[in-house]
Amino acid sequence: MKRYIVLLYILTLCCGKAFAEEPENQWVPILSASGGSAHLIAAEILRQRYEEEGVSANVMNVTRSECTINANCGAFFTDLWDQAQQRGDIKRQIVLLKFHRIFDLMFYSTAKNTIKDLLISQEPIPNKIICTSPLFLKAVCNAVLEVNEQYNAQITSVDLYNVEPPTDEATYYLRPLKSLSSKQRELIHLYTLPPTKQDKRTFNGDENYWMEKTSLSMGKGQIIYAPAVRPSYLKSENLPKPGEALSFQLKAQKADEERFLKQIAHSYDETSKIAQFDLQANDRVGLIMLGSIPSEQSLLRYVTAALQFDRKEFNGTFKGRNYLFIACGKPDSSTYVKTLNMIHCQFPFTNLTIIPFTAQPISDLLARSDFSITRSGGMTSQEIIALKLNPLRNDPKYICLHAEMYQHDAFSPFATFRHAPLSYFNKLNNMIPPDPALNEEDMIERGIPLWEGGNARYLKSEIPGTKIISPVNFPPLLKKFYFTNESLSVN
Repeated sequence: MKRYIVLLYILTLCCGKAFAEEPENQWVPILSASGGSAHLIAAEILRQRYEEEGVSANVMNVTRSECTINANCGAFFTDLWDQAQQRGDIKRQIVLLKFHRIFDLMFYSTAKNTIKDLLISQEPIPNKIICTSPLFLKAVCNAVLEVNEQYNAQITSVDLYNVEPPTDEATYYLRPLKSLSSKQRELIHLYTLPPTKQDKRTFNGDENYWMEKTSLSMGKGQIIYAPAVRPSYLKSENLPKPGEALSFQLKAQKADEERFLKQIAHSYDETSKIAQFDLQANDRVGLIMLGSIPSEQSLLRYVTAALQFDRKEFNGTFKGRNYLFIACGKPDSSTYVKTLNMIHCQFPFTNLTIIPFTAQPISDLLARSDFSITRSGGMTSQEIIALKLNPLRNDPKYICLHAEMYQHDAFSPFATFRHAPLSYFNKLNNMIPPDPALNEEDMIERGIPLWEGGNARYLKSEIPGTKIISPVNFPPLLKKFYFTNESLSVN
C-alpha cells in the first residue's frame, strides 16, 4: 500500500519534469470545452505550464467557437448544462450527456475544418495538439492526419488530459477512445490518474486495464500518469495541514461581499478589497465547496443546518474558534446573495462563524480545513488525491462528498441508472429530504451524476474514511467537529 502511494505521488510530481523534457515546440494549441469548469481549468493550468517553459499556448473553447458553426450554438448547450448543475438537476445533466455522440456527429465537419485551420494558422505548424475534453476527438485526429499529409507536417501527438479519475462511469472519456481507428489511436497520449488497486487486480495489471478500457498501450507510452493539477498541489507537502496556523486572504468581488467581509475579517484593505483571516492552530475549520456552479438548493440547506448549530451551547474544553467557509460560485450568480441574506438574519455569530465567499483560488484553505464537503468533480477529486495520498503530508483531513437527494421511492436499480438513464429518471419528482437511513452506495446511485458517482467510488476506494454526505446527514458532522472534544484525525 505504502509503495503504491509513494509511486503515485512520484508519478504526479514527474508531470513537471516530463513536460520540460519534451521536444522543442514554439507554440501549442489547447482545445477545451465549457460545461462545468474542470476542462477549462485544466486548459489554463497547461497553458501556464507551457508558457513558463517559453512555449506559446493558445486555448480554444470548442463549444464557444466556430467548431459548432458559431459560438452561440455551442453556448446554448453548455448553458443548459450549467443551469442544470446550479439547480442540482441530475436528470437534465444525464440527458445532455447522452447527446455527447450526437453533438460530435452533428458538428464533425465544422469542428474538423476549424481545428485544421487552427493548426496551420501560425508558423511553424506545432508538433502536438492538447485536448482537455474528449469532445470532437475524432475530428481532432482527422484534422491532424490531414494537416500532416497536405502540409508535410509532423504533428506526432494528440495529448488528451483526463480530468476524471479512470472509472467505468467516465464513459464520455473512454468511449471516444474506443471508437477511434487504429491510425487515429496511434496519435493519442492519455494523461490520467492510475486505476484503482481493485481494478489493477481485476485486470492483472495496468497494461491490461488500459488496453481493455481504451485500446491504448501503456507499454508504448500512450498512458502517462500525470494529470493536469494546479502547481500548488504537485508539492502539496508545502501546503498548510489541518491543525496548523494559517493567514490567508479572500477578495471581495461584489458590493455585498465587500460589506460582509469588512465586518467579519480580521483585517480588510479598502484599496485592494482584500480581507485577511488569521486562523490559529487550535481553530476548527470546515469548508463546503460544491463546484464552480454549486447546487443552490443544496448549498442553502447546508447553511440552514449550520445556522441552527450556531446557537448551541458547547460545554467542552475546546478553546479555539469554529469556522465554516462556504464557496458560493461565480460572483454574478444569485447563490451568494441568497446565502448572505440567510446569514444576516443571525449575524453576529455566537459559536460558529460562517463565511460565504465567491469563486477564487483557495488551495491553502482546502489544505488547512479539518473537514471538507465537496462534489466529486474531476478537478476536485484530483486535488483531494494530491492532498491525501502524498506520503510527505500525512493529512488527517476528513473528506466528505456531496450527494443530491431525491424522493426515496422514485428509484430503479443501479443497472437501469447506468444503461438507461432516461427511463431511470422518468419517475423522479421534486427534491425532498430522503430517508436518512440510506446507505452510502444508495446515496451515490441516487444523488450523484453517473461520472461523478464513479469518482466518488474511486475516492472511497483509494482514500479510507471518505464519506458521502447530504444536508440531511450534515448535522451529526457539525456536532462531531464543532461541539465535541473528539479528535479530528478520523482517517
